[in-house]
Amino acid sequence: MDYGIYLINMKVENENIIFDLMCEKKDFYDHFFSRIKNVVLATFNGYIDILSNISLLSDEGIMKVVIPLNELKSCSDQTVFKLKLILDNDEVFIDILNHLNDTFKLVIDGSVLELVPQENDNLIINKTSLSELAFVVENVQMSSNCTTFFGSHSFFFLNNSVKFINCFLENEVTKEQLLIPKKSFVLLEDSTFEISLAMKNYPLYQGNWYFLTEVKVGEEQFTVKMKTDINTALQTKEIFTENGELFVHNVAQNQNKELLINISKFNEQLIQTKIHHLSIDNNDFHIKCEVIPNENEQIFIKKLVFINRKTEDKHMVHLQENDHDNGFLQVSVPFLRQSFFETDGIWDVYLEFDTNGLTVSQRLSFDSANDKSAGKFISLPKTIYNSKGSIKRARMYATLDNNLAVLIKDSAIFGDISYIHHDGDDVIVKGSIEILDTDFEIKNIFLANEKEQKLIL
Repeated sequence: MDYGIYLINMKVENENIIFDLMCEKKDFYDHFFSRIKNVVLATFNGYIDILSNISLLSDEGIMKVVIPLNELKSCSDQTVFKLKLILDNDEVFIDILNHLNDTFKLVIDGSVLELVPQENDNLIINKTSLSELAFVVENVQMSSNCTTFFGSHSFFFLNNSVKFINCFLENEVTKEQLLIPKKSFVLLEDSTFEISLAMKNYPLYQGNWYFLTEVKVGEEQFTVKMKTDINTALQTKEIFTENGELFVHNVAQNQNKELLINISKFNEQLIQTKIHHLSIDNNDFHIKCEVIPNENEQIFIKKLVFINRKTEDKHMVHLQENDHDNGFLQVSVPFLRQSFFETDGIWDVYLEFDTNGLTVSQRLSFDSANDKSAGKFISLPKTIYNSKGSIKRARMYATLDNNLAVLIKDSAIFGDISYIHHDGDDVIVKGSIEILDTDFEIKNIFLANEKEQKLIL
């Protein structure tokens, strides 16, 4: 029943919570206010008397109620404040209606007591754990290689000060924590915040990384989660490199609306390639290749990279700016100045390019857009050599996934000794030498020991 008793003010002072109650019905104030004995907490299990000091302000229709904060430890969720009125030996419980529009919070023994305006106007306390509070992200935006999170928090308590210690990312499995620099985590006076992250600056590995924040309330320090207030699916992603590999981070939320970053390998292709011409002629490697960026991204092709499939050795061929023009890469590589083919084996060919501040290496495909072209390229082995005297056989071919590879073998020189004869102090040796596909002239024949020291004949 509405007896016209309203909460008009509330504050915390000297470890007490103080209610100012107004009675709008003068008859009730004159006849019954003096008979109010106590304040009780109405819970699901009944009424709990709490220690309180009640005083009347004469002729003002106002009653001041002072309750020690420790008395509120017995509050449960959805506890209702009531006044206990004694009429003869009967107890009558009277509602206190909340006419304050603001939400007030108290922290007592790690629990948050929240006094929130209700539809029925009753003065009710909601109880939660301090660790259940969260920073709430309301918007996510992505700019050039940077993701920014915008949100708000509600860490304001009548009885305790709050200090924000730090914000960090925690891996779901390993529990490793990576601190977010304070310059990247901006708290504003209006209880909003911004977090700006460039994923390439963090040594994140595959898995889920959750946002957590440490706060100090009074003398107690707590870790709280960061949640989202975004109902639509989050599509924000940022590509970055780590130890030469390409990764993508996706901003997401779990079923509890906890904010996380999922790190996974980026398997999509940023460019499509199509080889129009490929040959080895006169000891030069020739290639003409169409290069099409995805999603109209601007790319800058820097290198042609050969990687040995077994040893993982890398050999870089630096390209000139004019090698890539009008969507075509056309380049000739003289083997005479190269040394990578001194190591036998399969050398996979990559294009290295810059895009959006990232350096990316991608396999050079014969035709990225046409799976049916796989296996349709075949070439004859060719003899190649460099200025150091290394002579090898090279054969270009298409791998099973239609990418370019070069097979290097030490089978370019064939030699045969057909006759050895001693004639006094002389040794007569007859034989033949053939270098496949290459004209040559023998300039010298010598003996060498195990240390490759030469003895001229």
